[in-house]
Amino acid sequence: MIAITTDGKKPLAEGKLAVINNQVDTTSGTIRLKAVFDNKDHALWPGQSVSTRLLVKTIKDATVVPEDAVQHSTNGLYAYAVGQDNKAELRKIKVSQSIDGRSVIEEGLKPGEQVITGGQFKVQPGSLVTTAVASSDPAASKVRQE
Repeated sequence: MIAITTDGKKPLAEGKLAVINNQVDTTSGTIRLKAVFDNKDHALWPGQSVSTRLLVKTIKDATVVPEDAVQHSTNGLYAYAVGQDNKAELRKIKVSQSIDGRSVIEEGLKPGEQVITGGQFKVQPGSLVTTAVASSDPAASKVRQE
């Protein structure tokens, strides 16, 4: 179990799950867990509000896409993949779980495929799309007028 700042940006301490209370709070739909943290560097204080993350399982070789790529229709979930000819392909997909803005795809997409994550309402199957690669090279981001 990891204790992190409430904004989810900075890990504070690692610990172990000690107790699970299986009584569900009907007003919030939550259960109580108790964890033990060594707190060697004194990052945790009594009464401090923190968020926690608990690793339940590790999924090996999972296909993961940004949650924005997953679209909903009356026929189920779908995403637009970019084909080799740079044309949009509608793919029916099956999502097993979503967390922290990412979705695990069980069916419909393979690792390495590109997906469209914004403006899908403008896209139709067969639409020509362009892709760009993010770069940290300042020279690559300059626009040159000729």
